[in-house]
Amino acid sequence: MKTFFLFVMLSLSAWAQSGQGRISGTVTDSSGALLPKALIAATDAKTGAKREVSVDEKGYYILLSLSPSTYTLTATTTNFAPSEVREYTLSAGQERTLNMSLGRARSPRKSTWWPAN
Repeated sequence: MKTFFLFVMLSLSAWAQSGQGRISGTVTDSSGALLPKALIAATDAKTGAKREVSVDEKGYYILLSLSPSTYTLTATTTNFAPSEVREYTLSAGQERTLNMSLGRARSPRKSTWWPAN
């Protein structure tokens, strides 16, 4: 057990020193129910590079190895209006949590908000 713990700690230390960050969280509907199989897209505001991940069967996602930058994050899934978060800043080695909520689709509109920093 000690060996495993040491391995995990060294791995996390090496990851943090790489300068890359990560964003993780959940995707829920307006009642708080988790939405598995949603798609999360992170677009780097500086470069336009886009990374996408699928939400797992439990409603969780993780975007690994993101460069320090400002991102626009979008969550989408069938029968729900997309949700977008703009100007989400990620620093070198930072781990941030962003839980997103989607409302039922009534029209082709999407909700957009900016995080309070």
